[in-house]
Amino acid sequence: MPSCGGSGDLLASEIEVPGGSRSKLTSVELACVSDNAYTGKKSDSWFFMVRMQRAGGPAMEKWKTRPVGGEIRPEVWDGLWNDTPTTPTGQAFAACVEQTHATWLMDSSITRKLDPQQRERSIAGARRLGYEFIVQSVEMTLNEQKSSLTIIASVANKGVAPFYYDWPIELAAMDAKGQLIATWQTDWKLTGMIPNDPARRWQTRIDLKAIPPGRHQFLVRVPNPMPGGKPLRFANRTQDQHLPGYLTLGQFEQ
Repeated sequence: MPSCGGSGDLLASEIEVPGGSRSKLTSVELACVSDNAYTGKKSDSWFFMVRMQRAGGPAMEKWKTRPVGGEIRPEVWDGLWNDTPTTPTGQAFAACVEQTHATWLMDSSITRKLDPQQRERSIAGARRLGYEFIVQSVEMTLNEQKSSLTIIASVANKGVAPFYYDWPIELAAMDAKGQLIATWQTDWKLTGMIPNDPARRWQTRIDLKAIPPGRHQFLVRVPNPMPGGKPLRFANRTQDQHLPGYLTLGQFEQ
């Protein structure tokens, strides 16, 4: 079974990996990952996924609540981003990411000279890490008085891992001049959306009484709570369509 493995010693001062002499299953908060393979041999017992499997079911489910990350080992750098990777059998990058549900991996191989095709493959590989949220459908319904708007959005995670912290989710209205004229905070959540689970339903009703008449775009954004941090971006084509950092949901006329 292809998987991503790691010695568990790369970040030994910061984490504990299941199966290590000091580890307890309940203490696994973060996992160290490197690009290796599970082959079933005794000599592979230090590989990350081998140790996780040996630790049992609860450890194998930790990725759903705790991020997995680490470093790609130098032994596989040379052929990692070739058209036909020269990584050992079972150590292909995509298969490792799928097996480990990695959210981040340090890849020092890209500090070397890569041709344009290799660089594109490395960027595509990085995009495969972690979450990938897509808004699959949006319904916007005005009441008869046009004083309130009900919004229902269907959101799915097409990545390999969930999002582990609830950043604020904010709705906004933009006028025909491209100016934001109102914003609303929601109680929508990002956490708990497991990849390929049924889409989550986000629903809210907002008051439009303070909105001037006209045709408006309706937007959503997920700002980073860290000052200066980059906002979350959705995988929709309408991300940043009308305003950087915002996903355009649709148009309504007040």
